[in-house]
Amino acid sequence: MWHFTESDDDSTNVKDPTESTVQPHGEELSPLGIFAREILQNSVDNPSPSDASGKVKVSFTLHELSGPAKEQFLDAIWFDEMVAHLEGAREVQVANKSKNLVPCPKDIKKPDYVLKVLVVEDFGTRGLVGPERHQEKELFKAQFPDIPHCYLGLCRTVGDSQKSGPAAGGTHGFGKTVLWKNSRIKTVLFYSNLDQPYFEGGQEHHTRFFGKVRLPGHYLGGDAYLGEGYSGNREGKLTQALYDQAARDAAAKLGIPVRDHISKGTTIIVVDFDDPDQSEDETSIRTVSDLRSSAERYFWPAIVNGRLQVYVGWATPGKPPVMEAAEPQLRSELSPFVRLYRTIVENEIDARNIVKFTEIDIPKGPEGELKGVARLAIGLRMSEAEESQASNPLKNSVALVRGAGMVIGYWHAPRRGLAAKDYYAVALGGLACPAVENAYDREHFEKLLAWAEPVTHDNWTPNAEALKSWYGSQTAVRRVRDAIGESISDLTTTAIVPEGDAAPLLAGMFPLGFGDAGGPDPRDIHIEVAESPHILEDGSGGQLRYGFSVKVTVPQRQKFRAKTKPDNWRLVCSYGFLGEGKHRKIVEQVQSRFTALRVDGGDWHERADALSTHSVYEGSVEDKQVTYELRGETGPMNPDVASVAKHDLAAEVYRGYKE
Repeated sequence: MWHFTESDDDSTNVKDPTESTVQPHGEELSPLGIFAREILQNSVDNPSPSDASGKVKVSFTLHELSGPAKEQFLDAIWFDEMVAHLEGAREVQVANKSKNLVPCPKDIKKPDYVLKVLVVEDFGTRGLVGPERHQEKELFKAQFPDIPHCYLGLCRTVGDSQKSGPAAGGTHGFGKTVLWKNSRIKTVLFYSNLDQPYFEGGQEHHTRFFGKVRLPGHYLGGDAYLGEGYSGNREGKLTQALYDQAARDAAAKLGIPVRDHISKGTTIIVVDFDDPDQSEDETSIRTVSDLRSSAERYFWPAIVNGRLQVYVGWATPGKPPVMEAAEPQLRSELSPFVRLYRTIVENEIDARNIVKFTEIDIPKGPEGELKGVARLAIGLRMSEAEESQASNPLKNSVALVRGAGMVIGYWHAPRRGLAAKDYYAVALGGLACPAVENAYDREHFEKLLAWAEPVTHDNWTPNAEALKSWYGSQTAVRRVRDAIGESISDLTTTAIVPEGDAAPLLAGMFPLGFGDAGGPDPRDIHIEVAESPHILEDGSGGQLRYGFSVKVTVPQRQKFRAKTKPDNWRLVCSYGFLGEGKHRKIVEQVQSRFTALRVDGGDWHERADALSTHSVYEGSVEDKQVTYELRGETGPMNPDVASVAKHDLAAEVYRGYKE
C-alpha cells in the first residue's frame, strides 16, 4: 500500500527532486556510469562486520516484463494506487514544460509496453541497518556507535551520508538519488536482511521491506501533495517498513529471491528502469554490457584485490537470467593499470613499471585530528612502441585511487618530452597506499581525499565545498595534485642538449624497472649519441635521409646497483620533428631503422630492420661489461621541410626482468 505526503499550496515543489542532484560533467563519466559507481560504492563502503572474509558480491539483473508477468509485478507494487499521482505529476510537468516526463500510466499497462525492472543484489554487506525514525538517531548512536544508520540514509533522507569508516566513498549523501533518477516512474523498492537487528519495543527485527516514490509536487483535486510516497505500514504520520515475515512475503510476491538468515545484504528494485545512455530501440543487452564496463573501469582495484565481485545479466519471463562476471584484468585498456597496482600493492615485480613514493603533509583536522605526514604512491608504465599506435582513451592518464577500492577518476596529466611515447599511471592515496608504520596518518589522508571529492566523486580538487571548513586542507590537496603532475613530468621528461638542426637529443634514460621504496633504480647503463644525425645521400625523388649512431655500455650484471638485477635491456630510438614551447619534444615522428651493429669495437654487421616509428634493439645483460654500437637511418623526408623544421633524435634505454 502507498501513502503520499500532503502539503499546502505554498510548499509544493513542482520540480523533479532528482533532476539536479548527481550530474555528469565532461565526457569521462556517463549517466549510467554514475549509476553503477554509486551502487557499487554503497556496497563496498558497508561490508558486514560479521563476515570475516570482508568480501562483497553485487549483481545487476535487468528483467524485461510483459504479458502476465508484467501484470503480476504491477499488482505486487500496488501500481493502481500510484496511477492518480503519476497522472497528477505528469500534468504539472507538461504545464511547466519539464523534460523527462513521467510516462502515462495507461501506456505502461498497454500489452506492447515492456516494463524494465533492474534488480540489484549485494551480499556480505550490513544491509539497511539502523533506526526507523529520525527521532531515534541519537539514542541509536549512543547504543551502537559503530553502526551507521544506513536505512535512514538510503531510503528516507537526501544529503545524509552514513558510511562505515574513513575509506568510505561517499561523503555528501546525494549519490542515492540516482536510483530514482533512473526510474521512469520514480519508484524504488528495498528488501534487506540486516547484519545487526533493529530493536523496537523489545522486539528484534532482522528483515526490512520498504518502497519510496519521488515524484514532483502535484495536485489531486483541491489537495496538494509533495510528491513523496511510501510503501509499508502507516502508523500515525509515519509509514514504517515491513518487517520479518511480512517483508519476505512482499519480496516473494515481487518474484525476487527471498534471502535466508545468512544472506546479509540488500536487494534494490528500480521500477521501469531507464538507461539514459541508450535510445528506446536499443536492447537490454547493451545496457547490461555498459553496466559491466562501468564496474570494470571504476572498480578494478576492489575486484583485483578480491574485495568485490560483480555480476551483470538480463532475464526474460520464463527463462533464467544470463549472467557474466566483471573481469577488468581481461580488458586491454585496463591491464596496464592493473599491473601497476599489483606492482605497488602486491609487490609483483614488473620490469616496465616505475614506483615512486611522495610524502604529503596533512594539516590538523576539523575535528581535532593531529597533523601528520602520509605517503602517496605513484606508479608509471610506459607504452611499448606498438602500443602507441593503439586506440585507448585512457592512455596518458592517471587513475586516482583511495581506500574504498574505487577509481575516483582518470586524470589526463600532461606529459613532457616523451618523444611521442605514451604512459599509464596510478596514484594511490589514503588507505589505498601500502601501509607504513603510522596507520593514523593513512586514515587522516583518506579523510582529506574524501573531502576533496565533488558529489560525483570523480576528482580530487582543492575547490571542493567540504574543504572550506578545514583550515590548510586546500593547500594540502594542491600539493597532492602537484606531486602527481610533477612525478609524471619527471618520469617522462627527455633531457635535451642545446638547440640546432639535427642536434642530438638524449633521453633521460630513466630505467623502467622496479626500484627500492625510496625511488627508482640508479642509472647504470650509459648511453651516448656517437654520431649526431647527418645528411646521407639524396633518397629517391630528391628527398633527404639522415644517418646516426648510438653507443650503449651495459655493465656486468652484478655491477648493477639495484637489489634486483636486470636480465635484459632494450634500446628504443625515435626520430622526428620538434615542437616549440617551454620544453622541446618530438611531436611528429619520422620512420627510422637500425642498419648495422658492432659489439666491443669488433666488426660491423649489417642489419635488415624494417622502417618503423621506433627503432628497437634488445640484448641480454651479461656477466661482463659489453659496449654496443648501432648505426641507424631515417626514411626519406621532404627536403623543404627537413631544411626548415627542427628535427632530432631521441634515445631511451629500458631494463627488463624475467616475468
